Amino acid sequence: MSVPAVSYRAKINEVYDMGFYRLPNLISHQCFNFKELQEMLVKILKGELGAANGNERRALVKKYLTAHDGPLACERIVDVIDNMVKTRPELPKPLLKRKVLGWGLANWRRFTRYIHKYLPGRHAPEEFHRHRYPGVTLQELNMKIAKLQQVIEDRTTLKTYQISDQIFMIGP
Repeated sequence: MSVPAVSYRAKINEVYDMGFYRLPNLISHQCFNFKELQEMLVKILKGELGAANGNERRALVKKYLTAHDGPLACERIVDVIDNMVKTRPELPKPLLKRKVLGWGLANWRRFTRYIHKYLPGRHAPEEFHRHRYPGVTLQELNMKIAKLQQVIEDRTTLKTYQISDQIFMIGP
């Protein structure tokens, strides 16, 4: 991806290094002690060292990573979904029995979650969830979208609407 990557291998274990971590290790600049790591990072930050290159590395990247050119993965996913909708515009409606069963199960889950949050010893209290997922304001979301659009050079005008604390609708 033309970005410098460093593999810090202070301890070498061939089983792991050439097993699970084979690809990251082989396509990165490798450092085997802290001094080498420091020197490598200084060179990268000064702009003296770019991404690791060479024919072997290019061949590995080509073998294991796909779609180097063309649309982004998110665009490809949207195209697939769009094609599915166009080729099957009328999906069969569920039977009344299935609708009632789905409604009942959804409301049962909602009811049990509501009761559980007041029971002692609950695994994850609401405070934990608020800490873990602090949410985002509409303004922050718009800034993140603008940054992403700048990176992918997308000039589409988007509108965002906040539906609830953590749910937003994004569209043209």
